Amino acid sequence: MCFKKKYQIPFPEEPVDETVKLEDIDTVKVIRQWYIQYEIQGDWDFWNGIRELAEEAHEVDIDVEQDLPVWNGYQHVLVPAYSISESKLVRFDVNWFNPGTIMHEFCHISYSILKPIQKLAWDDWYYQNRNKGVLKYLFSQHPYGLTNPIEGHAEIGRYLGQYMPEEARKFYPEIYSI
Repeated sequence: MCFKKKYQIPFPEEPVDETVKLEDIDTVKVIRQWYIQYEIQGDWDFWNGIRELAEEAHEVDIDVEQDLPVWNGYQHVLVPAYSISESKLVRFDVNWFNPGTIMHEFCHISYSILKPIQKLAWDDWYYQNRNKGVLKYLFSQHPYGLTNPIEGHAEIGRYLGQYMPEEARKFYPEIYSI
């Protein structure tokens, strides 16, 4: 008997590429891949914040490093990426700089744009839907999205992208709602 999966994750996690060196990466090309792959509807100039292009108009600052250590309160640890939503700074380890990781971090920036009332509406939507349908399936495969509504927002964007439930798209300003 053959069973067909009811749900699929359209954007599986890309493997880390530890062979990539900073001098080998074309950051604009990778950002463009993200923009096309996820069918971003927001303004290119908003997201195109590569530091080398800082004289051009953009809202988000992007920094790609060979290694990305952060202080965890006890010691420095290497992380794949992080964003500081308030300042719209996103930093990536070059080995993790791929469309999926970009989408996850950019979803944090998108979430930060929501007005407080929209964040409350997102929380309600997230808690009402996280154990249903495609989201239940997604979080069974990637439980990090159950950490809190903000990480759920980023994981839904990262793994489902433009295939997320239609009613969720309004919670992704500069990505799927303008």
